Amino acid sequence: MRPRAVLAVALLLAVAAGLVCWWRTRTVASAAAEPRPPSERTAPETIAPSARRPTPTCRNPYIPAVQGATRTYELVAGTTSLTLVITLRAVTQSQSDVLLEWNIDARAAAGALPSATVTTRCTPTGDAEAPWVGVAEAISGVRWTGDRFAIPDGVSVGDEWDSRAEWRSSRRTLREVRRARATLRETCETPSGPRECLRYELDLTLSDESSSPERAPPTHAHGSEWIAEGLGLVRSTIDDGSGFGPQLRLIATSDP
Repeated sequence: MRPRAVLAVALLLAVAAGLVCWWRTRTVASAAAEPRPPSERTAPETIAPSARRPTPTCRNPYIPAVQGATRTYELVAGTTSLTLVITLRAVTQSQSDVLLEWNIDARAAAGALPSATVTTRCTPTGDAEAPWVGVAEAISGVRWTGDRFAIPDGVSVGDEWDSRAEWRSSRRTLREVRRARATLRETCETPSGPRECLRYELDLTLSDESSSPERAPPTHAHGSEWIAEGLGLVRSTIDDGSGFGPQLRLIATSDP
């Protein structure tokens, strides 16, 4: 794939989505105790409700943060087509943040690609990093450093926000600056029928900071994304003028 095509696919994954998972089960071995006379039996330990650890949750309505949820997308970039399946694998508490671990599976016409794992963060205020950003990079073995693009809690039409991130592989360092602006609410098509979506416009700049002789010039792109409460990303379009701008579309969902 040409360097510009690689950057374009990387850009998308600044764009893409979803979830099908399983809990990692833990078993605790227990041995049966010898029966004892009633006078020697110990009453079962009780834990006050206030002492029980609450289940970690992410309250952002645009992030499908229910463990076991799955989102399947069709990704088209130029003549390349992939099916991406994003599954929420685990939800854990890390100090004040909630960490969401997603499993990424990709399938092309030639067969399945190596799977990957992406971890995103949800803050106590409800701002949540988007799992559909960085999916392609993860599959190709690129390591993401820095903050991911996040969806603010309570985002509404007229809001603007931005993010800066860096991706690293064995040969390249890519830096992305992304600015988003929520423009309107409109009806969009989803696998379950028409839904109200929030649309936001994106301005992206991707620069190659590596010293490789194959270093590509900065790529500027514009895009639009549609998100729906309870579903997450529904559709994404990116145009960088190369003809390889990635297009992402939600084609199936599954929730426990």
